[in-house]
This record gives sequence, structure tokens and C-alpha cells, in this order.
Amino acid sequence: MPDDDGVAGSLPSFHSALSLRRLRMLALLADLGSVSEVARVMHVSQPAVSKQLAQIESSLGADIVHRRGNHLAFTSLGQRLVDHAREIAHQIERARFDIEALRQGLGGRITVGMVGSLVPSLLPETLRLFSRNAPDAAAAVVEGHLVQMLPMLERGALDLVVSRVWQPVAIADVEQTVLMREPLLLVCGASHPLVGRDPIDWPELVA
Repeated sequence: MPDDDGVAGSLPSFHSALSLRRLRMLALLADLGSVSEVARVMHVSQPAVSKQLAQIESSLGADIVHRRGNHLAFTSLGQRLVDHAREIAHQIERARFDIEALRQGLGGRITVGMVGSLVPSLLPETLRLFSRNAPDAAAAVVEGHLVQMLPMLERGALDLVVSRVWQPVAIADVEQTVLMREPLLLVCGASHPLVGRDPIDWPELVA
């Protein structure tokens, strides 16, 4: 039975349509939004990229992209394919990382997203310990806000994120660990009603 994009339930050529190279192309197209940019990154011609897209759509029997000016946007079916493409690409990269680490003893590369305010206090000692315990490994640090880094974590561009939060909030497929707890101090006048109150509940502070 077709879904909302008109794709039939039986897809005999599905596996042949979605090679690893084509999945990588879809992920790049979602990130770059332009056939010409994908062609440049993959070192192929623009017609070659367009041909690959057309072959995927022909195999699926439905459109996966539509044009918006000079850029391409994904249909709902196309976006679902992109989600899977990114997940597969991330798993392949993790497999390469693990194999290289095992082959070399302990190595590979890790990319960490970190809120800027934590960099001075956590990063120097963390990198020192990382370098001492995994001398053959490489670490890259990306600074940003949590709302910017979470999508990067979900699509595999970051391996982990270190951030300040009021309390852990459930996020699908993301494991969270508390590294430390920091006290919050209230500074107020000597005659303020909250002077001497310990602890102070958050609702009281907001009021």
C-alpha cells in the first residue's frame, strides 16, 4: 500500500538503489543543499549527481527531492532516507574508528562539542589526560551552544557533548552522564526575605 509519498510496498530494487556511495551523496546533499557543492566534494560532475538522484527515484517510484530556486529540498520520504543515510555513515565511521584503535593498540579520533564557558576549567586537564592515556589518538574540540551541538551529535558530526544543564532532560538515543554539580549562589541585600534560607527552592527564587 503506498504511503504519503506514493511509494509502493514492494521495492524489489531497493538494495541496489541505495549503495553506500549513494547514501553518502544523500547525506552530503542534505548538509550542503546544492548539487554543485556535492559534485565538488565527491569529485564528480553535476550531471553524475543528478543521474544518481534520478536512479534512486526511479527505483523507489517516488520523488525524494524537489527544487527551490537553485537549491534542492527533500520530500518527506527523501528526508527519511537522509536520516538513515546519516546513521549508516556514522556507524561505518565508528567501525573504522574501532578497527583502527584495535589495530594500533589505542588510537583513532574523537570530536567533542563543548560549551565555551567550560573550556577553561575542563579542557586543559582533560586533553592532558587524554594525551597521556591515548598518545596515538587525536582529539578535536568544537565550541558552541547546546542547541547547536545536539543536532551535530545526533547526525554523528560530534562524538560527545559537554554542557551545563539545570537537570538532565531525556533526549532520544542520547546517553547522559553527570560529570559534576555546581552550586548556585544568590547575591541580595541584607534585608531581602530570602536571607538565611537554606536551601532555597527554585520556585521561591523565581517568585
